[in-house]
Amino acid sequence: MDKTMDTYVYRDRKMMKWLPFGALTEQGDYLQALFEKRNQQPKPTLLDDAITEMNYLLEEAVAMHIPITITYFQHHRYHTITGIVEVVDFLSKTITVDNTLITASTITHIEVI
Repeated sequence: MDKTMDTYVYRDRKMMKWLPFGALTEQGDYLQALFEKRNQQPKPTLLDDAITEMNYLLEEAVAMHIPITITYFQHHRYHTITGIVEVVDFLSKTITVDNTLITASTITHIEVI
C-alpha cells in the first residue's frame, strides 16, 4: 500500500473555489454580498443592570465633564470613540461626543477614563 494516501488530509478551499466565477457580474455581486454577510457580527443584547450602570456613568461624565470611551454597534460592526460628551438629547435619545452623533440604543459599553 502507498503510505502517502494513508496520511493525506483533505483541506477544503472553502470560498476560494468560487472566486473564478467573479468574472460574471451577477455572480460577483452575489459573492461580494456573501462575503460581507459572513463578516457581520450579531447585535448584542444588554441586561437591565448593564443599561443602568451605563446610564450612571454617562450622567457622571456629563456632570463632571470627564472624558469617556463609548463602544457602540452600528452597521454590523463595533465602533469606539473617546472624548467628552457635548450634548445629550433626551427627546431623540442621542448623544454627541466629539461631533459624532450616537444613538443611545446602539451603545454597548461605556468606560470612564
